[in-house]
Amino acid sequence: MSRFPVLDGMSRKAAAEIGAMDRQTLRDWAHRFNAKGPERLINSKAPGPVPKLPPEQKQELRRIVETAPDPAQGWLRALAMRGPQHSTTPPLPC
Repeated sequence: MSRFPVLDGMSRKAAAEIGAMDRQTLRDWAHRFNAKGPERLINSKAPGPVPKLPPEQKQELRRIVETAPDPAQGWLRALAMRGPQHSTTPPLPC
């Protein structure tokens, strides 16, 4: 039996069933194989979600966290005492 049943004249649907997949998955794999060879059939790491904060806001948040207020005061009171006038960037999204 051939490693590629479709090349032997088998229908794509029947070939997909041999591999326990649907026809669309077989098609996707064929395109990936043709584009970059067998290495492309190995799943690569997904890029992950897009960051919600722009770099400026991440830097501001990092600065706030690294210069933590006095634990005896508590975070909310310390941040309220700072006020929005001390922020160099727009408010963080909710």
